[in-house]
Amino acid sequence: MKIEITDDRKNPLLNRREIKFKVAYIGVTPKLMDVKKELVSTLKLDKNLTVVDNIKSEYGKQSATGYVKIYEDKESIDIEQKNKIKKNLEPEKETKSEKTDKEETKSEKTDKEETKSEKTDKEKTKSEKTPKEETKSKETPKEKTEKTTEGGGK
Repeated sequence: MKIEITDDRKNPLLNRREIKFKVAYIGVTPKLMDVKKELVSTLKLDKNLTVVDNIKSEYGKQSATGYVKIYEDKESIDIEQKNKIKKNLEPEKETKSEKTDKEETKSEKTDKEETKSEKTDKEKTKSEKTPKEETKSKETPKEKTEKTTEGGGK
């Protein structure tokens, strides 16, 4: 991955430096965190004060353009949108206890799914038993009236 700075400005009103850059790469578009690490190491910046705003790939080319903001202090970064700051944070590594908690919740979900399928199986067997009672010889109202007229007719 090769980064080329296309525009570098100081913004004294917002107490930051704004850089537009171009990234040349091979394969898929590099992730935001990879570009940020490369910029921080190349330009010797503080990673906590650097916010990569966007990276846009160019159609059909192995390059992308981007925009990064470098703040001078922690108070100045408060004006930045919270979702942009969150997107620029490194993902936290999971501890062993968190992994086991996730595995337990997965097993609980599968247990619940199994009990649901057992319940539906029981309901199916119940519904199969009840029609037998209904299939006993049913008489239509017409047949009932014919029986009563035959037996008691003069």
